[in-house]
Amino acid sequence: MGWSGYGLYDGDGTQTCHYLFMERAGWKDEDAIGDAMTYTRRRGGKTKLTNEMKEVLANNIDKVLKKMPKPTKFGFRKEHNAIDWQMLLALFVDNKLLPPKLIIDNGILATEYLLGSHSDSFDEPYKRKAALRRFIKRVNKLYNGVINLI
Repeated sequence: MGWSGYGLYDGDGTQTCHYLFMERAGWKDEDAIGDAMTYTRRRGGKTKLTNEMKEVLANNIDKVLKKMPKPTKFGFRKEHNAIDWQMLLALFVDNKLLPPKLIIDNGILATEYLLGSHSDSFDEPYKRKAALRRFIKRVNKLYNGVINLI
């Protein structure tokens, strides 16, 4: 997997996971998903779903979760499995949608896994780790008040 920077969406196959998640949720219009994606070198990426897309994702999240990789009892062992969970959580975060607790838990677990040897392979690991920590902080800020209610 190639990386052009340190942010969540700076790797090959990161934001494009959102195509797969939306397809699994039953969304058929790939062009609309592409239109929802933004990426700038300075600001990074986000996928801003339309209200209709958000509804399809929320109503069919069980179909998406059914095909997600399962972490072992020790967490994640493969980078791409962790990135899948992180990107699913990022899709909810980008759209300020409340994900099921499983997505929050596995998304944070995945991000913590990526703070390890995955980050160490970057030319400046501290920049990658800082980006991952910012994501965890953002998740906690968005969902901290409701995590215990889920």
